[in-house]
Amino acid sequence: MKMDLFVPLSRFSRHWRLILSGRSDAARNMAVDEALLENYRRTGHPVFRVYGWSPPAFSLGVAQNAEQSLYLKRCRQAGVMVVRRMTGGGVLFHGPDISYSIVCAAADIGGMTSVRESFRRLCAFLIFWYRTMGLEARFADAHPGFRARNYSDYGNRPDFCLASCERDDLLLGTRKIGGNAQKRSRSLLFQHGSVPLRPFWDEAAVFFRDDLRGAASLSGTLEEFTGQKISFSRAQQSLAAAFRQAFGVQLRQTALSPEEERSARRFIHDKYARPEWNRKREYTRRTNDQHQKKTSLAS
Repeated sequence: MKMDLFVPLSRFSRHWRLILSGRSDAARNMAVDEALLENYRRTGHPVFRVYGWSPPAFSLGVAQNAEQSLYLKRCRQAGVMVVRRMTGGGVLFHGPDISYSIVCAAADIGGMTSVRESFRRLCAFLIFWYRTMGLEARFADAHPGFRARNYSDYGNRPDFCLASCERDDLLLGTRKIGGNAQKRSRSLLFQHGSVPLRPFWDEAAVFFRDDLRGAASLSGTLEEFTGQKISFSRAQQSLAAAFRQAFGVQLRQTALSPEEERSARRFIHDKYARPEWNRKREYTRRTNDQHQKKTSLAS
């Protein structure tokens, strides 16, 4: 099915909040993302957020088992944090990357669509961003002969996000660039993603139980694709500009509201700073069910 990259501008909400968070630790980054989603119900203002990670961290998909994917003792000894996202997908290494999140209602992007179409619609600004750097990114299934791939093709588990490739992933040439994931809550949409700025394979490989030697041939970084060193500050500004230009929206830079800060602190305490949440799928599933029940009762 062929879909237009950009929906008519009249169908996109005109005014968006822009939050440039800078670098934060893993627990706060994931807590702020969830706080923005929770508080959209109160504000009704769509949000585009850009952020980085310090200290370095791994984020896991909501269904992953941290102990099966990573050497957690090595992570602790090196000060590398491990956090579980509220979205799916594989393990990502953060620090040498830039991340974004989008919080909106379906109406803000032209109305309710399928998960796949909304995902591609929101990824369009990334394609626009790469074009500003002279790079032509395409969805994986636009490549002739595409087939889904994962680590099982190379004798390992498909734990590492950048080594897998599904039809809606973005490729530069035949190599994957970054990873993105989406979560829906009734008519609300949350999407976040990460784009590696510089090579990091050797830096990350020591913490993985899987062999990452084949990952560099399956994915790449902006430094490799452009031949330039791209700072976090430069990437942050150009990413925000690409979002504004691609979707024809106005971005008003704001800080988190007091309500959002309170929600973020609560999510840090209750979820993202807790080993039970970050390591065990059973705890994750139970906590998600309890939170969704509370949210339904409060709605």
